[in-house]
This record gives sequence, C-alpha cells and structure tokens, in this order.
Amino acid sequence: MALKRLFLFITLLTVILLPLFPGGSPEEDLGKDKVKAYIILSRGDSANTLFVERYHLPSLLSSFAWSEFLVNEGVITTKAAGGYRIISKKQFLVEQIGNYTVYGYDLTVNHYSSKQVSSRKTYSFSFSYTDLVPANGALIRQPHSWAITKGINKSGKTFGFVRISKLLYLGNGKFKAEVETG
Repeated sequence: MALKRLFLFITLLTVILLPLFPGGSPEEDLGKDKVKAYIILSRGDSANTLFVERYHLPSLLSSFAWSEFLVNEGVITTKAAGGYRIISKKQFLVEQIGNYTVYGYDLTVNHYSSKQVSSRKTYSFSFSYTDLVPANGALIRQPHSWAITKGINKSGKTFGFVRISKLLYLGNGKFKAEVETG
C-alpha cells in the first residue's frame, strides 16, 4: 500500500513539474521584432494579394530567422532553424520600377529559434533590383533571397548559419542589407 502511494505521489509530482522543465531543444522566444520587408513582383502578379501574403511573406520572413546553410559545388541550400508569428502587418510602399513593382511592409513579428548562434559576423552591402533581373527581364530572385546568398558568399564559409538582420529599400530600385553568419 505504501509503495502504491509513493508511486501516485511521484506520478502527481511529475505531472505538475514536467511543464516547467521541457526536454529536447526548446524554442527560444526571441521577442518582438519590427521588420521592414520588401517584395518585387511583375505588374501582372501584383494584383494577387493572397498569393503575396501566403507565399512571399512566409518565405521572406524565414530569411530573418536563423537558417542552416550548406554550400556544395557552388549550390547553396538552406534549412530553417527558427520561425516567426506575424503580430501586425502594414503595407507602406508601392513603387513602380521598370516592369516591376516594389512592395514594402512594416511587420511586427515574434521570432522563435531552437538555435543559439555565437561568434556572429555581420556583412553590409548594397544592391539594385537589376541584380535580381538579368538582361532578359525575368525576375530571378527576391531581395531577401539575394541578400542571403550574397551574405553567404561574402562570408566564404561552406556551412553555418545565416539570417538577415536588416533589409532597407533606399528608393529607385536600390537596397541595403545586413546579413549575419555564424
């Protein structure tokens, strides 16, 4: 009988205390961030706001969370190590450049990460939408994916972690980015 009570006491104590001590690799809430995000679309694609919000914004926001990267024979692959939750979203920019439109969003997000990245290095650089649109006129990259690629290339590393810490639109198709690697 005493053994049964001890077992019930330990079980009850475990049920009460287990949520206080999660196992595995818990995600760290990195808090609220204000993010300026930009998407470039051809004028025909720009009317589909559902596509923008369901496809482009998630892809874009994942660039602001830590992602693991690997460079193999010049090909870069990334795997997200974090996530986000959009708290608020406000479109603040619509600018026509050539056959494209730049959309800017002020976003407030909660970032979550299961990665603790130390010994970070920041790379700052500028680029133009013409880097994203080759001579044939077809858009090949979004500003955030271009910035991630350029940051990885500037680092010279073949593996590690990467994220955008800042992406700004300067006007006239020009961007400035700060990319961190670790």
